[in-house]
Amino acid sequence: MSLKTIIDELRRQHHISGGRNIAVAVCVIDSQTSVVYAVSGRNNSYGGLPLPLLQNRQFTLIDPPPGHSRDADSEYKILEYIASMYGNSCGINGTIRLHTERAPCLSCKDVITQFKQRFPNIILKVSYSYL
Repeated sequence: MSLKTIIDELRRQHHISGGRNIAVAVCVIDSQTSVVYAVSGRNNSYGGLPLPLLQNRQFTLIDPPPGHSRDADSEYKILEYIASMYGNSCGINGTIRLHTERAPCLSCKDVITQFKQRFPNIILKVSYSYL
C-alpha cells in the first residue's frame, strides 16, 4: 500500500477536512519498523501524533508569519517525535520514508535539514502529493 493511499484512508476514516495536511512516515531504524502519522493543527481529535511538548523540542523552527505557528505542521510533529525517541543516539542506522500531502514549507524544510544533520546514518526520503 502506498503512503498516499494510507493518507487517503486516514482522511476517510477520521473525517479529516481537506484543509488539514496529513503526513505519514514509515521508519525502519535499527531493524525495527514503525508507521506514524500526524495531522496539521493543534486539534488532536483525529489521532496521530500530538504537538511536541515545548520543553522537549529538538529542532528550531524558522519564524513563521504572524498568526501561523509552524509547531503544528504534520512534518514537524513526525520528525520531532522520531528525534525524541532516539535522543542523542546519532549513530543509529535506518531509512525513513516521509510522505506529506503538501510540499513542506520553508520551516519544515529547515527541520528536515536539521534532522539529517543530527542523524547522518538515517536516510530520510521526503515526498509530497501537491505543491
